[in-house]
Amino acid sequence: MKRRILVSLLLATALLLSLSVTAYAEPGLGSVTDSAGILSETQRQGLGAAADQVSQSVGSGIYVVTVDDYEAYNPEGIDLCAEGIYEYYELGLGDDHEGTLLLVSVKHKQGMAVAMGPQTRAALDAAALREINDAIAPYFAEEDWYNGISTFFSLSATRLNNAAHGSQESETAPATETPAAEGASQGEQTLAYVTDTAGLLTQSQRDELNSLAEQVSLRYSCGVYVVTVDDYKNYNPSSVAECAEGIYQYYQLGYGADRDGVLLLLSMADRDYDIAAYGDFGNYSFTDYGKDVLADTFLDNFRSNDWYGGFRDFISNSADFLQAARNGEPVDTYGGSGSAGMPTVLKLVIVIALPCVIALIAVSSMKAKMKTAREKTTAEDYLIRGSLNLRIREDRFLNRTQHVEVIQESSHRSGGGGTSVGASGFSHHSGKF
Repeated sequence: MKRRILVSLLLATALLLSLSVTAYAEPGLGSVTDSAGILSETQRQGLGAAADQVSQSVGSGIYVVTVDDYEAYNPEGIDLCAEGIYEYYELGLGDDHEGTLLLVSVKHKQGMAVAMGPQTRAALDAAALREINDAIAPYFAEEDWYNGISTFFSLSATRLNNAAHGSQESETAPATETPAAEGASQGEQTLAYVTDTAGLLTQSQRDELNSLAEQVSLRYSCGVYVVTVDDYKNYNPSSVAECAEGIYQYYQLGYGADRDGVLLLLSMADRDYDIAAYGDFGNYSFTDYGKDVLADTFLDNFRSNDWYGGFRDFISNSADFLQAARNGEPVDTYGGSGSAGMPTVLKLVIVIALPCVIALIAVSSMKAKMKTAREKTTAEDYLIRGSLNLRIREDRFLNRTQHVEVIQESSHRSGGGGTSVGASGFSHHSGKF
């Protein structure tokens, strides 16, 4: 017991020396205390506001603390360090201090979530915490701090929300929203199918596209989403693809247990776009080749600033891709963009039989023109008769020269199919418009 008290005092002293000035202005720590300085101010404020909102909704606090090195506070383990911070600052809600805390150690590229209070520990048991910590580990290993923290918020908030309000709620309804996302309605629990924060659409256009995307999503149990932003770097400076992942994860988009879906993100500052697919069926439906084909259907519209037409093409063609995948023939390299849904027999006729017929006709035509040709069997047959008179005439085979050339196979083959899915579960196609 004495050792624990001593460790807590050492922890408190070290933490007070290193935490940001904003922590002193409040009784205890805020929802997000970024003493390591790994978040932008916009990211910190957005996550903090979202955490406060969810905490009040579920009756359990959600906290994040980042440090340069957890061993400077408690060398016995990152989990003990997280619990020590929680207890010293008396975090949590209610008499039992209900809550969960994520401690991020930059030096170790590691994060650890802990649950405190009986109700929170029931909602976030050992298995749930292991699932959360496993999910955020790949992000922190790549120093993708914001998306790792966002994933912690999404997973823990969903569990707490289900425990507080009943698990019968839709799995696809997210528990949180980020006020930092421009244009997101503060009263909604999730993004609309079409979220136009860049203001590219009229209200009637947005309503029509929302209705179309909802119909497609419900029909195929795979979410189809469009999000526009002024500049993706305001949300995640790493890349437009990682920004798309962050939006998808934070709002818990998608359908079913696998949260299947596809998201088109437009960033207007530098005219960037990304198509992000997620979930087993989502990645199966939108292959690497398929996303490239899908992009071609709307890029011509965007290049002429026809935003409504481009979004409509994206949603409509996404429906075609989903139908092809449901039929067991996703749009892929070997099938091509026009082969989805085509009968197999017809494909064989076009790919094999038709070229053979064309080749047969061509060869027969060439053969008909060479009826006067006769095979020559000796060297004499190639001389003009009477032009050369030799006493001895003999054909003798001397040798044969054979040239062999090794043709290297290109490493950039276009024949490969399927979907390249990253460690985060997403597949992407990004570019400019």
